[in-house]
Amino acid sequence: MAQLRSPAQPGAPLPTPGASRARGGWARTTAAVLLITVGCLIAPLSVVAVWANSQISDTDRYLQTVAPLSQSPEVQAAVTDDITNRVLSYVDVAALTTQAVNRLAQNGNLPPALATSLNALAKPLADGVKGFVHDQVANVVSSQAFSDAWLQANRVAHEQVVGALTGEGSQSVQVSNGQVSVDVGPILQQVKTRLVDQGFTLAERIPAVNASFVVLDSPDISKVQRGIRLLNTLGTWLPVIVLVLLAGGVYVARSHRLALVGAGFGLAAAMLVLGILLAALRTGYLDAVPADRLPPDAAAVVFDTVVRFLR
Repeated sequence: MAQLRSPAQPGAPLPTPGASRARGGWARTTAAVLLITVGCLIAPLSVVAVWANSQISDTDRYLQTVAPLSQSPEVQAAVTDDITNRVLSYVDVAALTTQAVNRLAQNGNLPPALATSLNALAKPLADGVKGFVHDQVANVVSSQAFSDAWLQANRVAHEQVVGALTGEGSQSVQVSNGQVSVDVGPILQQVKTRLVDQGFTLAERIPAVNASFVVLDSPDISKVQRGIRLLNTLGTWLPVIVLVLLAGGVYVARSHRLALVGAGFGLAAAMLVLGILLAALRTGYLDAVPADRLPPDAAAVVFDTVVRFLR
C-alpha cells in the first residue's frame, strides 16, 4: 500500500489515455479512407466486368443486346448500301451494255449513230438498275424474315462472337488486322434469289462468297480483346471485392454514418468518371470506323445499342 501511495518517480512519463485514443482513432480513420477509396476506384471496373461477363456467358442477354440492330433504320440502310454495292460489283450493267452495243455495231447490226446513242444510255441504264437492286435489297433487309434470321444467326454464332471478343477465333464474326467484321454472305444469297425471281437474271453471276461487313476498324482492337478477357475473368470477383472493401471501410470508421455518406459520394463520382470514359470511347469508336464502310449514324447506333445495358 505504501508503494501504491508513493508519488511518481521524478522523470517518469505520465499515462496519457487521450493520446492513445487519438492514435487509435487516426488509425481507424486512415484505414477507413483507404478501404473506401480503393473500393470506389475499382467500382467502375466491377461494373464493366459484370457487363462483359453477362454478354459472354449469357446467350439470352447477348441476344437482347444485338437484336435491336436488325430493326435500326440506320443499320439497315448501311447494310442495304453495302450489299447493293457488292451485287453491282459482280453485275456491271454499264460495262455489259457498252459491250453488247459495241458487239452489235461491229457485226453491222447497228448503225454507228444508233450505237453512239445507245452507249450514251449505258450510264442512265446502270443507275436505273442500281435503284432497282437497292430497292430489292432494302425489302429483304427491312423484312421480318431478316430480323428473325438475324436473331437466329446470332444465337447460333454466339460462340463465334465470344471468340471474336476474347481473341480465341471466330467464323461468323472475324477479328483480323485491327478489324471486326460480320459475315453477310447469307444475306447476299437471299438478295440474289430475290433478284432472279424478279426477272433480273444477271444476278446469277453473283457467286457464293463470304462477304464481310466491317463494323470496327482500329489498330487498338487487340488491346480491347485483352481487356475483355481480363474483365471476363474478374467479372465474378470484382463486385464482391468492392462490397467487402466498402463494408470494411464503413465498419472500421469511427463514424459509420459519415463513412457511409463518403462511400456513397465516392461511388457516385466513380460512376460519373465511367460515364465520361464511355463518352470518350464512343467518340474514339466513331473516329475509328471509316465512313465509307459504316456511316457515322449507323456506327453511333451500333455503339449505343451494345453498351446500353452497361449504361
